[in-house]
Amino acid sequence: MRAQEVLNSALESVRTLEAEAVPVCCAAGRVLAEDVHAPIDLPPFTRATMDGYALRAVDSGRGARLRLVRGERLGAGEAVPVATGDPLPRGADAVLRREHARVEGEHLVVLREVKPGRDVAYRGEDVRAGERVLNAGTVLEPLHLGLLSGFGLTHVRVVRRPRVALIVTGSEVVEPGERLERGRVYDMNTPTLSAEILRCGAQVLGYGIVRDEYSELKRVLVRASREADLVVTTGGSSRGERDLVPKILEEAGEKRAHFLAIKPGKPMAYGVLNGKLVFALSGWTAAAWVTFEVFVKPVILKLGGMCYSPPVVEAVAEKTIRSRRGRRDFVRVVLSRRNGCCYAKPLEVQRSSVLLSLARAHGLVEVPEGVERVEAGARVQVRVLRNAGYTFP
Repeated sequence: MRAQEVLNSALESVRTLEAEAVPVCCAAGRVLAEDVHAPIDLPPFTRATMDGYALRAVDSGRGARLRLVRGERLGAGEAVPVATGDPLPRGADAVLRREHARVEGEHLVVLREVKPGRDVAYRGEDVRAGERVLNAGTVLEPLHLGLLSGFGLTHVRVVRRPRVALIVTGSEVVEPGERLERGRVYDMNTPTLSAEILRCGAQVLGYGIVRDEYSELKRVLVRASREADLVVTTGGSSRGERDLVPKILEEAGEKRAHFLAIKPGKPMAYGVLNGKLVFALSGWTAAAWVTFEVFVKPVILKLGGMCYSPPVVEAVAEKTIRSRRGRRDFVRVVLSRRNGCCYAKPLEVQRSSVLLSLARAHGLVEVPEGVERVEAGARVQVRVLRNAGYTFP
């Protein structure tokens, strides 16, 4: 399978998860599972938007004297004191601001004429009852929550958060903080991929570091496939004696693809176990991160009710980028702006085993399978790895 075929296959294999009701105050970042229609008008009544006096605009000629009254209704030649947010008395159609009036006993002297509708918010001028205000699939932001609360809603139905199992394999891998003996390495994949999973709006089900032992790894994989919506492993995905994940997929489930024509991340395996997709990523953190970005992230987001379109900028290649025909390369670049143009400079180190160059990269240039080189000066599309609004030096 080619890279795009694997991604298409994975996306076609999953559906958006079921809905659940959550408190509005806890719904930021969640995805609406259904359209929201306004249950009431907003505002729910006509109201004053400034402190002052409610009156009839026709009575507000400069120098006019109006009788001050109290109550929910006024007549000709009358004015009612109101505060911001108060309901407008019946018969009134404007508000005279406090600083534009002078009180003389039980009368009000108008210092500035007002027109109908001045400093008045009419019932339903923001939203009418029954109007569709939010569409299913909307990622809820703080202003959305304010709108929902303004309707008196306490809960909202959103897509359930995907549960993603993360399993780090390797008898040589140890937890940070433990003694590092010769031949051992600290676990970089758990914090890296856990953070990425959380950024996708999903939950991380961590299963720790699992040794390269067939029965133990199979037990953990089977358990994870039953408890999670998606399983991600790192390490043990190649063809060596200790690369057990593809074997387990083949024997206990379905191995759909293995050894993709990509760089980095070639040893990645992809399959199904207990009806759940499994992505077996390289143990090298840089390769695992790239394949997570390209293949796993879109699947997590679809489970959570979202579509993924990576932010892309057009740039000019500063150096020639070489690839291999038949292989899709993801080349790390740094971006810069000069004279209003964006330039992409490939980093010297592109190896799967090197994480620092990826951490320093601003983006990835994706070189398709049929291209062997991208000439310096050519325009390229760069997948931006950080915020799409990043200011490049």
